[in-house]
Amino acid sequence: MAKPIDDSEKIIRAIRNLLPGTTLILKGDFIAGNIEIANKSDISIIVDGNLTSKYEKLKSLKRDIYPSNYPLFNIINANNLHFSGKYLKSKFYEAFLVRNSSNVSFRVEVDGGGFETDYDGIYLNNCVHCVVDKSVIHNISHLSSNNRHEGHGIAVYASKETKITNNFIEHNGGNGVYIGSANSTLISSNNINNNGLSGIQINFNINNSPTKYFTIEKNFINDNLADGVDCNNTTSPYHVYGKVIGNHFNRNGWLSNKPTKDGSGVGTYINIKDIEVVENISEDSAQTGAYFSGSSNFLLARNTISKSPLSLGNGIYIENSQQGLIIDNSITWGLGMETFKIFGFTKDIRVESNTIYGELVIVASSNQSLSHTNLYFLNNKYTSNMPFSSPYATFSNNTPSQNQ
Repeated sequence: MAKPIDDSEKIIRAIRNLLPGTTLILKGDFIAGNIEIANKSDISIIVDGNLTSKYEKLKSLKRDIYPSNYPLFNIINANNLHFSGKYLKSKFYEAFLVRNSSNVSFRVEVDGGGFETDYDGIYLNNCVHCVVDKSVIHNISHLSSNNRHEGHGIAVYASKETKITNNFIEHNGGNGVYIGSANSTLISSNNINNNGLSGIQINFNINNSPTKYFTIEKNFINDNLADGVDCNNTTSPYHVYGKVIGNHFNRNGWLSNKPTKDGSGVGTYINIKDIEVVENISEDSAQTGAYFSGSSNFLLARNTISKSPLSLGNGIYIENSQQGLIIDNSITWGLGMETFKIFGFTKDIRVESNTIYGELVIVASSNQSLSHTNLYFLNNKYTSNMPFSSPYATFSNNTPSQNQ
């Protein structure tokens, strides 16, 4: 069988000859790799056909180098680049590796092919004002319960003012969207479904580029194997000023109708300061409806949280946290289940004006010592067989409601 023709150099030469304000149309079928676009400005590239990575296998079975040296497009120090088109088949490595660039936009379809790889579909590092809009990012790395590969649909590191909007990000082995460190990120109006980890993971792993000012809004986030949204700060807590608003979460944390170890409803928030989780709908999550640990200055308001009959965990779990307001939520967690659990060294929490269908409210202390101060349950409606009592909290004007 003849070796496929490598079109890389032909495409690279065409891009080098582009003048500002011009467009290159790749019409037809091409095989290429590591198409470098360096120090270019104000150009557009349209893929009208099939553009397939030339790399037929991984150079190494391990992700020793991240990002890779073998993307489909390798973009460095560029400004005002616009990519559109479909049938970009990235296979083992990134479709777009973008570094030290600004105002790069994508309206593309990227198909990773489901290969066994840990590299991402679109990778941004040290970028400003980049946009992924009306794109389809799918089959990035192999999705399997037995041999996990964690290539993310979109990965963003050390970047500012990134917008990820109106996309389908589905069937990827890792997270649908991974924010490693970023400032002022908008993730809005996407369908983020059937990914091998969380729908969206917000991480905080670079101290000199802290993740702040993110907004996650109006997304459909369904059937991911871990959480819908996972905000896990492994560094020291700091003010992140995040908003999770108006999203619809459904059946996150399930694998073959069995719960995985993750799978929170409206999100997992660990060591987070200043977060608003408002007006979301969560249905049938495998684990806890809303999980807060080591967090402070948080608002959980006007959410509708309901469980599957097989769900584990609590409706709302709060541990070692403070200065939280939980207000105007509807929480249906089932009889015999711990609808609320407040645990550890937790203080200054108000649970107010919620409608709660469940069995138990547990306010417990660690090491059997009085570890809570200023915990209030006020003006809530609850199922008649759910006790509201604890030596560690104040209860006032809570009234029974009908069972659901």
